[in-house]
Amino acid sequence: MKPAPFEYVRARDLDHAVAVLAEHGGDAKVLAGGQSLVPLLAMRLTQPTALVDLAGIDGLAGVTDDGTHVRIGAMTRTRTVETDPLVAAAVPLLPAALRHVGHVTIRNRGTAGGSTAHADPAAELPAVLRALDAEILATGPAGSRTIPAAAFFEGFLQTALAPDEVLTALRVPKQAPATRVAVEELARRHGDFALVAVFAAVRLDPAGLVAEPGSRWPGPGTFRCGPRRPSNCSPGRPRGPPRGARRPTPSPRPPTPSTTSTPRPPTAPDRRGAHPPLPGTGRPAGREERRRMSPETAATTAAAVPVASPSTGRRSPPTSTRAGPSRTSCARTAG
Repeated sequence: MKPAPFEYVRARDLDHAVAVLAEHGGDAKVLAGGQSLVPLLAMRLTQPTALVDLAGIDGLAGVTDDGTHVRIGAMTRTRTVETDPLVAAAVPLLPAALRHVGHVTIRNRGTAGGSTAHADPAAELPAVLRALDAEILATGPAGSRTIPAAAFFEGFLQTALAPDEVLTALRVPKQAPATRVAVEELARRHGDFALVAVFAAVRLDPAGLVAEPGSRWPGPGTFRCGPRRPSNCSPGRPRGPPRGARRPTPSPRPPTPSTTSTPRPPTAPDRRGAHPPLPGTGRPAGREERRRMSPETAATTAAAVPVASPSTGRRSPPTSTRAGPSRTSCARTAG
């Protein structure tokens, strides 16, 4: 399908973008990377009167150190956040989750702010921001404000962002240096939205024991998260085996009577060589050669083909044929 007609506005700066949004009174949409919005436009699930493109605004992209937080600009590409060394060192759970976002081509175009503002509960970035207790920065006609992730995501494709506000940045708290993270997803295919996702982070003490466990498991229908501390991971407990460690081999199951008592089926007859061979060559005739073969030659050579026995699977010797013209050749001679 094609999107409904709309007005395209390339914003010069942040104030210009906010003014255009306020002018259209909630009927305009902000365009960042387009990976979430464009499919909705193509299916006409949303029909804005205007699109405000933020690509021309300086200062909305980049990853910076903000003290106890990492600040990520709204126009920062998802792939940039995934591969940024500051993000990998300060918030290792974030790049581990972003590797599950679509494919590399999508992450090269999609933005951190666009995926957050889209607020699909099956997407990885909104869920991991909710799990990390991140903050969302927005700017509108009344100024700037900071919204906690727990209050920002309200439901399916619904956020606390006002129609005339622009999401400008994300502030993600830094994790402890000795934090180990893991991300597991269940999806139909790699790159699809997750049916179930689990984000886990465990802080270890100098002795290698669990000092502060935590996990979240957002589901596909809502942004509700599970407990921050699972019951089977308490402080002071040693961590599990390292990734790739050999696990004990389970004992083999005894064979069931149904598989041992069932007789094997008889050997299927061998159909190779069922076509008549060419005279003087011994090899089977091809399709065109059989079509050109005269009826007398076909009737004579077909009887010489060895046929496999259904019981033993062995070929029987060729049977002798009665010399003389076939019925077809007699009819041709008589005519």
